[in-house]
This record gives sequence, structure tokens and C-alpha cells, in this order.
Amino acid sequence: MMSKKVNVISLFFFYIVLMAMLLNYVEKVLIWQLGFLALFFITFLCSRRFRIALVDDIKEILILFVLISLSLFCANSNNAVFANLMGVVVPCIACLSLVAIMKTSKLNSEKLLVSCARIINCWWIINIITLLIQISGYPIFLKQKWIASSPMYEDLCCGLFGQNRTHELVFYSCLVYSCNMRLCEIHNRNENRKGARRLLIYTIVSEALMLIISTRNDNTAMFLFLPVFMLLRGVIKDYKKATDVIKKYFKYIIAFITIIVAIRLSLFVPSIKAVFEDYLYRRFYDMLNYNTVGVAGSNERLAIVEYALSIKESYFFGQGFGTEIFGEHIAHGFKHFGLSSIGSTIYIAGIWYYLMQLITYHKAFVCGMAQKSNNIIKALTFILIFALSVYSPIFISFSSMIFLTLYFVYI
Repeated sequence: MMSKKVNVISLFFFYIVLMAMLLNYVEKVLIWQLGFLALFFITFLCSRRFRIALVDDIKEILILFVLISLSLFCANSNNAVFANLMGVVVPCIACLSLVAIMKTSKLNSEKLLVSCARIINCWWIINIITLLIQISGYPIFLKQKWIASSPMYEDLCCGLFGQNRTHELVFYSCLVYSCNMRLCEIHNRNENRKGARRLLIYTIVSEALMLIISTRNDNTAMFLFLPVFMLLRGVIKDYKKATDVIKKYFKYIIAFITIIVAIRLSLFVPSIKAVFEDYLYRRFYDMLNYNTVGVAGSNERLAIVEYALSIKESYFFGQGFGTEIFGEHIAHGFKHFGLSSIGSTIYIAGIWYYLMQLITYHKAFVCGMAQKSNNIIKALTFILIFALSVYSPIFISFSSMIFLTLYFVYI
């Protein structure tokens, strides 16, 4: 009986992982979602440990459903109820399920993670090869309907992650780093120093290659979030050591700041300045000064938040949970209304629902970590989730949420 339970849990675990990898490329979203719900209920019924672990998050789930119900009563129209429920509930349940699976058995959990690591790295290599071909100008594995509907070819260069999914490519890159660092730790624990060293070199080279690719597919967020996730993992893994390292290498930190200043001075060189202004400065300036430069593309993120907060209903239960789809593209004068979670969520379901989602995922990520976390680590994790909700539609992106959950699970 125990082996059957373990097999059901393993099947459910790998279905979630494969769904996250393939969902946006294969599409057929509803079929994937129904398959997920079926496996969830089977696992829930078959495994007592899974049920017990999942009950730990029941309070947050109930509060979310209460807020959704209250928001439904505020809606003038509920045409989008089903799409929104599936869009937010499935990623949430999947995230909590992964954390619950990790709690069921420490031994089986590590075996699952090691097996999953092989799949993660195979998919990583396949996507790097695909990306190299795509950025060379060959639209391999790009569906014709995607090309027809996307004005920028660079945005389509996402490997096999789907249409305009560069943000998920960022999260997957962070997952690969966390996954391989966990494998290095296992190799070192088993005194396989050579294997750990090879894996570390492979990880550094492949992540560096992804950064190079990111200069060609307009994925500037990779340069911000990948270092942040790397640093966060180091701090979480050994908080005391991280603080000691900061003290020990304080002079090198000063040197780094000096280099930044030197880079700033180098911008007086016209050719360097032109590259910097076009590739980085203009993007951040436009996002922070959307009122004066106009609202389009990346700088819509903050404009949508300002718009949502200018409406009194947003401070209660929003315009109504079923009013319109969270990931809607063109709405309320914006070309990318669902570009990030924070603005569309506050507008549709209200600020309290948005905050409760932050709290729910924060608790899940903290519980998913094998390492014990202090208040500073919890605060850093909360800030990160908030920042990601500003950057991308993580609350309605199944793939994003699973990649992020696995990142913390591998710590």
C-alpha cells in the first residue's frame, strides 16, 4: 500500500513539473488543468501524509476563497469567473502540493528531487540549443500564429517555453542554478568532489551562455534577477556565513563599487554611452517616468498600478473577480493590461486579495525550504515575491509559479 501511495505522489509530482515545462508551448490549457485536478484529488484521497501536509495551508486557502466570493458579489458581470478561477487556483494548489509532497517523506523527497534534476537539466540544454538557433534568425519551433501576432521577433525567442515567455526563461534559469547547487551539495556529502566540480563548471558555463543569449532576445530582466536569486540562495543556505563573507570581503565590495563608478565615468565615451542608454537606461527611465514618456510596453507596469489605486473599489474587493480575465492584453487604455500581477489583480479583485496572495505564496516558499529561515530571510523572500509580481503575471502563470516553488524547494 505504501508503494502505491509513493507512486501516486511521484506521478503527481512529475506531472506538475512536465506541465510547467510544456504547458505554454503545447497549449491546450484546459486539458492540462483538468488532468492536474484529477491527479490532485487522486493523490489527496490516496495519501494520508499528503492530506495532513496540505492542511497546514488550509487557513490561507479559505481566506483566499472568502475574498474571491466577496469580489464575485461586487462584479457587474461574471463572464470571466471560470477562466479566472482556473487561472489562479491551479497554480496555487500546484505550489502548495509541491511543498506538501516535500513534507511527506524526507528520503523520498530527495530521491524525487534528484530524479527531477535530470529532467530539468535535459530541458535546459534542449532550450539553450533551441535559443541559439532562434536568435540566429531561424524561427525553429515558433508557431506561425505567434509570429503573426508578435511585432518583435526577439520577444518570441523563448526556446520551447511558448509565446513571449522570456520572464519564465528567467525563472527557469534561476531554478537550474538552485537545482544544480543542491546536486553539488549532495555530491560533496557523498565525497564525490570531482562530480561536484564538473557540475559547478557546467552550471557556470551554461548560465553565462544564457546571459549572452539574453542580450539577443531582449531579456534584460535576466541580468537583474539571476544575480539576485543566486545571492538570495547563498544567504538562505548559510545566513551566518553570508554575513561573515560580507564583513570579510568588505574591501572587495568597495572595489566593486569603484568599478561601478569607473563604468559610470566610461559613459563619457560616446560609443559606450550610446549602447548603455539604448539597452538599459532608457528602459528603466521609461518605466519610472511613464507619466511623461507615455504608456507602452514595460513602463505600463507602474501605470496600471496607479490606475488601479485611483479607483476606490480597489481598496475593497475590486471591480469583481469575474469582470474580466486577469491576463487580458488590451483593456482600460493599456496594450498589456495583464503584463504583471500587481496592477490587474488589485483592479479586478482588490488590494486585500492581492496581499493575501503574497502571504500565501510567501508562506509556501518559506515552508518549502529545507533550511530554517530567520526574520530577515523571510522579509527578503516577501520582498522578492512582491518585486516579481510587479515584473510579471506570476499569480496566473502556472509555469512561473512552479519554477519559483522548485527554486526554493531545492535550497
